[in-house]
Amino acid sequence: MSVATALVLFTAAITPGPNNFVVMEAAGRGRLDGAAAPIAGIVLGTLTLVIAVRFGLDTLLDRWPTIENALRFVGFGLLSYLGLRVFLNGWGDPVTQTQTQPSTPYGLLPALFLLQLVNPKTWVLSVTVVSVHADGSLVSLVALVMMIPLVCLALWALAGRALADILRRPLFCKLFSVAMGATLWVFAVWLLVNGS
Repeated sequence: MSVATALVLFTAAITPGPNNFVVMEAAGRGRLDGAAAPIAGIVLGTLTLVIAVRFGLDTLLDRWPTIENALRFVGFGLLSYLGLRVFLNGWGDPVTQTQTQPSTPYGLLPALFLLQLVNPKTWVLSVTVVSVHADGSLVSLVALVMMIPLVCLALWALAGRALADILRRPLFCKLFSVAMGATLWVFAVWLLVNGS
């Protein structure tokens, strides 16, 4: 039971998505601790949604489909905001930016927390994990949901950190920010058009 839950969590957390790109971008701008706030927001948001689904929140969407539409628009707004922040990060002086300020301030923690509540990938993950772990304890579910995404996101942060020297060059910094910001905007449009 826990092995199946762990595999589902690992597969969802390690595959590319908006969460991973934000973490990678944050770590790529300086020290690894720049990714701490995004990771905390993602893990806490995912944990909150999993617990809510465990206690029946997913049935609300079945009863009131308008809630799902509202979540889609909020998700679009949050992903667009994150995409803009990532995009704009590349237009400052990369050396000064990494020395004087974290690229992803703790102000983004709430946005990433909320993004999990409206992210279709996180909803699918939550429903799947709760189904797979149906006979397991709440304590083991909470432990798995906290630890596995944390490890996966840390790996994405390490990948971003490996890019840090390259991102100190202004041209590469701008190109990386444009690519990451545009990718988040693509996810935002996909969310708006395709829903869950």
